[in-house]
Amino acid sequence: MRQQGGQSMVELAAGLIVCVPVFLSVIDLGFIAMGASANDSVCREAAEAAASGPPSTTAAPSTRQLSAGQSGYDLAVSVIKVHQPTNVPAKVSEQPNVTEMLTDIPPPEQGGSVDGEIAVMTTVVITPPFIIGAYFGKDGLSLSSKHVAPFTYVIPKVTQSP
Repeated sequence: MRQQGGQSMVELAAGLIVCVPVFLSVIDLGFIAMGASANDSVCREAAEAAASGPPSTTAAPSTRQLSAGQSGYDLAVSVIKVHQPTNVPAKVSEQPNVTEMLTDIPPPEQGGSVDGEIAVMTTVVITPPFIIGAYFGKDGLSLSSKHVAPFTYVIPKVTQSP
């Protein structure tokens, strides 16, 4: 009788040696999925916000990389700062890659909507807390997301006074 009790303990220990790492890996994969989803959501919101602002130039057609101080870039960064994920071990970089592609800009005398699109690419660094996190180390897993949104900005019509 006593021998079976010892056998049960050995079987339990052997089972736990396999099950605990698998369980912790599943938790890590859940954190990675949540971080990737949060980054995708933040990127989409940043692209939509950047597309709602005025273009950085009045020359069209053109393709430009935007930087700090330009409307589309600053709008994207403000959205990223507000929508940082807080419930997962992940951080979205506050330095997105923002590209503006303009095809047509109406003259101010005529006014109208800007024709073009804006692309925002964000990067998230996810640091899973358990087994997978040990594999990636303190630098974590880096994932990127890119969204393209059409411009929604309308140039107001400027009337000339005689």
